[in-house]
Amino acid sequence: MILTLICDTIQISFNGGDRIAEVRYFTRLAREVDDWHDANEEWNAQDCLQFVDVALVMLYSNPHPYLLERSYGILASCTKLGEESLQMVRITDIRSLVAMIPHRPVIHGVAEDRYFLAEKTGMDIMCFGSENEED
Repeated sequence: MILTLICDTIQISFNGGDRIAEVRYFTRLAREVDDWHDANEEWNAQDCLQFVDVALVMLYSNPHPYLLERSYGILASCTKLGEESLQMVRITDIRSLVAMIPHRPVIHGVAEDRYFLAEKTGMDIMCFGSENEED
C-alpha cells in the first residue's frame, strides 16, 4: 500500500452535509468481499478483494455563525479542529478543491486565528486568454 502526503483543502460531503477538510493522505484500501464463491472456478485471492479509494482528512469547524450572518453569507470563517477530527472519507465524497486563507478577525473584542473559505478556480479557465478555434 502506497501513501501519498498531500496538503490540499477540499469540500466534502460528510454526514449528510458539506464540510471543509484538509487532506493528509490518499490511499487505496483492500477489503474482502464476503459473498465471493463459485464451486466451478479455481479460487484466486485477488478475486475476493475489492479496492476502495479513500482520503484521510482533518476537519475544519463549521463557519462562525456571527461572521457568516454579518457578511450576508459570504465570509465562511473556520478553525482547524486538530487531529481529534481525523476522518476517513471516500474519494467520491470530494466535491471541490478550495483554499482556506489565514486571517485574524476580532469577534466581540477578541482576536482569533481563523481561516476563511475561498473557492479555487478549476478547469473552466484553462483557455483563459487564448482565442477559441472553430473547426
